[in-house]
Order: sequence, then C-alpha cells, then structure tokens
Amino acid sequence: MAKSKVITKKQQKKQQQGGSLRRKETAQDQSYTVPQLIEQAHNLLAQQHFEQAIRKLDHALALEPENREARELAGIAECEEGDVEKGRAHLQQLISQPAAESTQPPASASPYLYLAQTALSPQEALQHYESALQVLQRRLESMTSGATAAATGNEGMSGIAQEQGEEETEQEVRKECVMALVAMVEIWMSDLCFEPDAPTQCNTLISRALHISPDDPDALLTLASIRMSESNPREAAEIVVRVADAVLRVAERLEMKADELEKVQAQLQAQVDADADFTLDESETTDLELPPMQTRYLVTRLLLEHSDFVRALKMVDTIRGEDDEDVEGCYLEGWGWYCRGKALEDGVASAETETGDEGTVRVEECYMEALGSLMECQSLHAQQSHPDEGILAHVNELVAELEGKGVKVDVGDDDDDEGEDGEGDVEMS
Repeated sequence: MAKSKVITKKQQKKQQQGGSLRRKETAQDQSYTVPQLIEQAHNLLAQQHFEQAIRKLDHALALEPENREARELAGIAECEEGDVEKGRAHLQQLISQPAAESTQPPASASPYLYLAQTALSPQEALQHYESALQVLQRRLESMTSGATAAATGNEGMSGIAQEQGEEETEQEVRKECVMALVAMVEIWMSDLCFEPDAPTQCNTLISRALHISPDDPDALLTLASIRMSESNPREAAEIVVRVADAVLRVAERLEMKADELEKVQAQLQAQVDADADFTLDESETTDLELPPMQTRYLVTRLLLEHSDFVRALKMVDTIRGEDDEDVEGCYLEGWGWYCRGKALEDGVASAETETGDEGTVRVEECYMEALGSLMECQSLHAQQSHPDEGILAHVNELVAELEGKGVKVDVGDDDDDEGEDGEGDVEMS
C-alpha cells in the first residue's frame, strides 16, 4: 500500500507540473500574433508534437476564427492526435465556410484528403478525393501556365506559380494526384467491387492517373491489379516487369553514381592535400531516387506472385541495401528464396531458367538462403517488437518446414569460420 501511495504522489506531482507548464505556455501564447502561432504549429506538427500544436492553433482560432490556415492545421492535428471526430469538424467547417473571395476553395487539398481517409462511407470518400483532385489539378495548371509565362517573359502571370513552386514541385503535385486516383480505384475494387460500373470506373480512374504521370510505379501497379481482376495475368505480369526493370535500372545507376562519387571525393581529397584547385561538379551526383519502401514491397510481392523470382530477389536487394534490419524486407528475401527453391523442387522451373547474376542455382542452395533470411527475420521481429504478427506466423511455418526437410543454418561467431566457397554458415543434411 505504501508503494501505491508513493506512485500516486508522483503521478499527482507530474500532473501538477504538466498543468503548470501548460499554463506557462498559454501565458506565453498571449504575446504571439496569429501568424507566429501558426508558424510554431507548423514546426510542432513536423515534429509530431500534435497536442502542443493543437493548443497553439486553438489560441490562434480564438483570436481569428475565420483564419483558414489555422482551421486546416487544427483539423489535421486533431486527426493525427486521434480525435478524428473533432478533426473532421474543423475540416468540414473549413470547406463549407465561404472564403474571402467568392467561392474560392481551400488553398490545399489536405482537408479533402483527410476527410476522404476518415470518410464514413465509400461514396463520401470518393466525393472528397474528387474535390482534392480539382484543387491539385488547378495547382498543376497554375504551375504549367507559370512556366509558360516565365518563358515568354510575362512575370505577372507566373508570380503565383513561382510562389507555390517554392513549397512544392510539379512532380510532387502530380504524385499527389496519382495517389488520390489510386485510392479511388482501391475503393471501387474493394468496397464497391460488386457495383455494375466498378470495372469501368477503375479503368477510367487509372487512365486519368497515367495521363498525369505515365511512368508512375504506383499507377502502373494498380493497373496490373486491375488486369489481374479482369483475368488477364499475362498483361499484368508485363506491367509488373516493366515497373521492376525501371526501379532496378535506377538502383543500378545510383550504385554506379555512388562509386563514381567516392572516386571523385578521393581525387578531391588528394588535390586538397596537394594544395591544388579542385572542385566537385554537383551535377554529377544527380537526383535519382528509388520509390518508397512500400512500393518496392508491393513490386516484390507481385513478382513472386508471377513466379519471377530472380527479379523479385533483385528488388529485395534494393530494400535490404537501404535498411538491412527491415523486417518485411528480410521476410520477403526469405520467402523469395523459398519460392525459388520450391519451384525448382516441384519441376515448375528448371535450373537453367532460374539463372541470375549468381549463376545456376540448386534447390538446396535456395533453401539454405531462405532459412538464413527467415531465421534473421525471426530475430529482427523479436528485437523490434514488430506489430505484424502475420509475417511472424508465416516465417515460423516456413522455418519449421525447411528444418523438417533437413535444411540447417550454422550461425558462427565470426565470418572467419566460413568455408572456402563462402557458404560455411549453411548446410543441408
């Protein structure tokens, strides 16, 4: 009982300190202007300090209830903090209240996107996504007209576009459009899949996405999913391979650039040491970028689904190279090697067709690689308390199956224990 009282007193003291801190913060806020409060809220949101940001924005709205930026940020902050109902109320008020200039919509698509993601029905979500697209497409048109005006010397027309361009590039806006359209397709393929016009809607929406960004990987992968739903696996596989090859080309070029940059930096250091003039051409580094991890997970899974194991494992290499402790990447590596070995064992694939950069592989080698990756995945899953129990259940199932086949992995304390062929850490009984 004594211990319980001590804890209670500590908790009370902590609550009192928190209350005192909030009162102090509130008193400080009284001296700030609304623009200052909004700027502070932006910084707090960027750091995911949602509760503090909400307090700043509540004070800003108390001073200026019609401030649209403060209202939008408050809605977003409340949604992120977990009070979706309150956040939606802010955003609904924002899109329903008249703007300063006639029927001008919100300056950003964020209110519509958040309302779509928290919608109470698929129809409501589709409506908000369409509204978001209208805002984004107007922004694209403004950027395009701004670029044209700049080229012709008409700076008056390009002023707004230039100002927006400082915050967001045209490519980023195109990506937002694509993601909204992809989300709409997913609604038609899931919640509304039994509607008679679902196939037509899916094809129309993905055509819009590809018109905006023809080579966008997420749009192309969605098109592949549509083709699979239409029982057209051949075209779906071709699309997935197209995306995979594009990503792998970027990965190869990035690796080459990294090697070149390392050589140039070594030359630079040598020149500096020799007191000579030498400068690094920044254009040589380029701005190539791989798609997000989630996109590469999906590409890998689709490649495995289409039995393209060599490409799938190359895609996994881009994930593991970026983060060698990524649980899902490690799982996909193990699953990929298992599927490759299983196809060879069942005669679905031959050793000749399953030839990659490492040469012809055997069933035993595939299973050894698989077990090593899957056991590593078990370890990483436990260390990180990873929330996806489905991955762990599948990994445990595969490990049990491989061990039942007599596959073994010897984990040595150091790499010096490996055999001459470099596979001293694995064996198959």
